[in-house]
Amino acid sequence: MTEDKQEGGVNKLRVAIATLDGDTIAHGHFAHSTHFMIVDIVSGTVKPVEYRENPLGYVPDTDMEAHEEHSEEYPHLHRFHRYHHLHGREKYRTLREEVLRYVELIIAGGACRTSIDYFTSEGVKFIFVDPGEPIGDVIDFVSRLEFDKIPKIARLQRSNE
Repeated sequence: MTEDKQEGGVNKLRVAIATLDGDTIAHGHFAHSTHFMIVDIVSGTVKPVEYRENPLGYVPDTDMEAHEEHSEEYPHLHRFHRYHHLHGREKYRTLREEVLRYVELIIAGGACRTSIDYFTSEGVKFIFVDPGEPIGDVIDFVSRLEFDKIPKIARLQRSNE
C-alpha cells in the first residue's frame, strides 16, 4: 500500500486519465497524451487532484538524429529536449517517476505491450476506453467499481442500448 493509499482510514484509489483537452479520452498511446487528469476515488466519490502535464506527450516517438528535423511538427521539442532520447522501459520508468507516481489505475485509449508490461509490473491496472469518450462519463462509471475486481487490463465499452 502506498503512503497515498489511505485517507482518514478509508481506501483511496489514484487514477490517471490520458487526455489532450481535459474533457475527453486521448486518442492513441497514453504516453503520447499531453496531459493526465489525476483524480482520487474515495469510497465511490471522485475528488479531482490536478491536471498534470506530460512532457513525453510533446516528444516525437521516433529515434531522432537532429532536433531541427521535427521543430515545426513539434514546437515544444526544445522545452522537453531531455526526453527525446527515451525509449522502451526507460521511457515508461521516467513517466512513472515524474508524472504518474502513486497512480494505481490508468484510463486510456491505447498502449503498447512494453508499457503495459512495465506498468502492470509496478502494480498499475489499465482500463481502455474508446478515444473521445467524455472523461466525466468514464470516471463516473469507474468510481462505482470495486478496484480489487478490476483485472490488470480491462476494456470499457458503451453498450449499444
